[in-house]
Amino acid sequence: MNMRNELIKTLARTDDVKVREDVVIAVASNFGKLPPEVQSLLKTLAADQDSRVREEVAFELNRNFGKITPDCRVELLEVLGRDVDIKVREDIVAAITGHYNEDTERMRALLRILASDRKESVRDQVTIEMGRNSDIIPVEFRAELQRLIEKTTAEESRSKQ
Repeated sequence: MNMRNELIKTLARTDDVKVREDVVIAVASNFGKLPPEVQSLLKTLAADQDSRVREEVAFELNRNFGKITPDCRVELLEVLGRDVDIKVREDIVAAITGHYNEDTERMRALLRILASDRKESVRDQVTIEMGRNSDIIPVEFRAELQRLIEKTTAEESRSKQ
């Protein structure tokens, strides 16, 4: 057990991006079976210098949402929801909307921010994910997000003229 944990921690520090991505998958998939110092690697890798690793954290967070503790999920969602990489933010939209009933109000606030994102693809992802999850996201909240998207789109259009 200790040897496995030490190996995972060592692999999380390797220069090979693919190996770090694999560590994300392993930790997220087995989160509840791992000691806190190994679980915390998800937070460390959520701040990785390579966006591919951060994107993998966002993707695995969505895929393993129920396995990851609520406090860790909130922290990861908040950090990755403000990531500089568009793809990471798009993946976080999917994680928040797909687990809307398990979200906190802080996560709904983050979704509002993402609906107002300056990048059109992030706003588009909010629209797509609202449609996919229309059965769990209340109509009123979807309407609020749609208004934010439209407002930001109009502002962006005006600023380009």
